[in-house]
Amino acid sequence: MSDFTALCKELEKAAKLQKPFVVYRKPGASEVRLFIQTDAGLYRFTSEKEAGFIFAPFSKDVAAVFFPREKCELFTSFFERTGQNKASSEKKVDLKDSVNSEQRQQYLDLVDRCLAFMKNSGTKKIVLSRKEEVPVEGLSVLEILGNLLEKYPAALVYIWYHPAVGMWAGATPETLFSLENGKFKTMALAGTQRVQGEKELVWGLKELEEQQIVTDYIKTELQGLISRTAQPKTVRAGQVAHICTQLEGTLTKDFGLLQLINKLHPTPAVCGLPKEAARSFIIEQEGYDRKFYTGFLGEINLSLDSETSAKTHLFVNLRCMELFENKAVLFVGGGITGDSDKEKEWEETVAKSTTMRSILI
Repeated sequence: MSDFTALCKELEKAAKLQKPFVVYRKPGASEVRLFIQTDAGLYRFTSEKEAGFIFAPFSKDVAAVFFPREKCELFTSFFERTGQNKASSEKKVDLKDSVNSEQRQQYLDLVDRCLAFMKNSGTKKIVLSRKEEVPVEGLSVLEILGNLLEKYPAALVYIWYHPAVGMWAGATPETLFSLENGKFKTMALAGTQRVQGEKELVWGLKELEEQQIVTDYIKTELQGLISRTAQPKTVRAGQVAHICTQLEGTLTKDFGLLQLINKLHPTPAVCGLPKEAARSFIIEQEGYDRKFYTGFLGEINLSLDSETSAKTHLFVNLRCMELFENKAVLFVGGGITGDSDKEKEWEETVAKSTTMRSILI
């Protein structure tokens, strides 16, 4: 299939019939892929030899949802950006942050508790998050998909749905890892600031140290496997930018796909360091269930007609939202270190929230 309109018709039909589906486009690509599961089964990922699409939560205590390739129809097409917003002008949400002062103060208090805990425990970094609800009336799956494809060419954009789980959408700039023929690539992504036109970005000590923490963690966890570490560079995702370091390596017969997932998820970019101390604080203090926010998603062992070998490409589920009939629940967060300023941390979540809200106009 090469006609994008035909793909949209299949997507619209699947949504109407409440069939499990995922539609997505990888960063920098023009090909859009749509998987529609042919039954309503809720399958779990159990073996690294399986092929399909995985959608995993933040918690390792909850099994990932899996769309097996053999139980899915695949449709592909190409999307050419027009530079225009696809949504109707009558269906807008406010781009400005609408969180009330009480919610703002709750987040500032959370950062205070986090800084005190880090000081007393020696924890280097904890990634805190919050959620906010946005009223949305009458915005269709096709309109959301159009907005994602238009606005975020450098991110993995997706809409995922299962009737037993719900609907999620997002635009994430962060690769967990890609894998082909035993060779993997991953990234350390951290530090955040607003993008202001084409103005050159300058990173402060706090952001540079935060990013180095993530890089050092990955190199330690994958010691003996990493063969190349690139120089840090700035990457943009909508209205915010991050520092990114690419790392490459090779798996061994004793260290395969599942081990790589277990070592990297959750990354310090979404959890913290040391990992267990940070995760415990998040679970005890954040006050809500992250569900699939800061989990991961993507292709497992897929080999399509145009590809010569099976590929795995997983992404960290950042900049995402859970969609309901008349509202969207947005998830945003940021890394807290000993040098963090709580007001700036709040503003960082506002910038990320604005990025997500732009999908809904």
